[in-house]
Amino acid sequence: MVSELIRESLKISIGKNVLVFLSNGFRFEGKVLACDDEFLQIFDLKRNAEKFIRLTEIQECELK
Repeated sequence: MVSELIRESLKISIGKNVLVFLSNGFRFEGKVLACDDEFLQIFDLKRNAEKFIRLTEIQECELK
């Protein structure tokens, strides 16, 4: 489960770059497009596409 601190930081980081590490070992790097209480929407720079990530899957993130 993602902490409230990470959730709130993502919500105010629209337009910033983020590196997201998931609990299954995957990682995504992109620009934050939107965030609500369930999902993070990013523009994935590697795949050049929008990606929706369930917040409960996030283990760690780095805002740039």
